[in-house]
Amino acid sequence: MTPEQTKKLYERFPDLYRQHSLPMSQTCMCWGFDVDEGWFDLVWMLSLALEDESKQSGTTIEAVQVKEKFAGLRFYTGSCTERGYALISLAEGMSYHTCEVCGKHGRTCSRGTWLKTVCKAHAEELKYDWKEKE
Repeated sequence: MTPEQTKKLYERFPDLYRQHSLPMSQTCMCWGFDVDEGWFDLVWMLSLALEDESKQSGTTIEAVQVKEKFAGLRFYTGSCTERGYALISLAEGMSYHTCEVCGKHGRTCSRGTWLKTVCKAHAEELKYDWKEKE
């Protein structure tokens, strides 16, 4: 994610991302958002939903790590509600259909043992295998 996108998330959602200034001995949020800029809207919408859930439930929801793993979004929290976990699961599922580079429709592609969810154009540019559906 770009520094500008990161700053925008930290400023808009200070409670959700309050751990970003803690040391690595206490949180993985100190490394910021370990995803490409194409997932910014996905993370933004999830942040809005989790902020709303936190207000409605009275539960403090704090992100402890946001990253890409096996071509999908991973969003970890210290504690959460059942609805919050469902929202996270929905966003993580959507990431497998969203190009991590540009945010357009994508699919999980491979380059050797590396996996990444990308659109066809970025698969070609980054040399990932794009297989047409049979």
